[in-house]
Amino acid sequence: MRHMVLIFLVFSVTSLGAQSMSFSPNVDLYGTAILENYSVYQIDVLNETEDSLQLSWKFVENTTPEEWTITLCDNMNCYGYIPLSGIMNPILEDTAFIKLDINPHSTPGEGIVTFEIFETEDQSVIHEIRFHISTTPVSNENYADIKVEIFPNPASDFVVVEHSQLEKYNISITNANGQPVYLSELPPNEKREILTNDFANGIYYLSFLKDQAIISTKKILINH
Repeated sequence: MRHMVLIFLVFSVTSLGAQSMSFSPNVDLYGTAILENYSVYQIDVLNETEDSLQLSWKFVENTTPEEWTITLCDNMNCYGYIPLSGIMNPILEDTAFIKLDINPHSTPGEGIVTFEIFETEDQSVIHEIRFHISTTPVSNENYADIKVEIFPNPASDFVVVEHSQLEKYNISITNANGQPVYLSELPPNEKREILTNDFANGIYYLSFLKDQAIISTKKILINH
């Protein structure tokens, strides 16, 4: 009898300690929003089981300034706002995610956007994830006069990127899932034509980077 109790206790502790999901980079993500630009923030959800995992999420709270524009994507849909809840595509070896696209416009500030993540059929364990976002307008003063032209937008077979700065930058393009599809160096005062005929239809984000920091991000729509 003593052995049976011991086995039961060990099994119970193991079951309680098992986690069906983990989060990358963490349940708390800290990011800096750039005034008058879109910035993308993403928390990935990893399947820690050997089976397909069906996940859902629920919006909890948003304490950022009301003037900020925030839209949400998960691995099922992209929305033009933050819905109250959603169901993600089932995941096995791939990942689910919650991604926020934030533009603070001209309003500096800070805040936290909070969600709950849980298994759709079993809500006994609920994980909370938080996006901690703030603006730092002082640190971006050196780049306040950067003028970036992107056309045509919407685009089909190509997009032209042009800037008139005396410095070189890196430019990157990511798709709506945060996956990079283009990365290149852009010399000073250069106009660059980027072929997009192989890009799938959808929303993309073109970012200017200096010293590995995002200086400006523009949204591009590809529609063949």
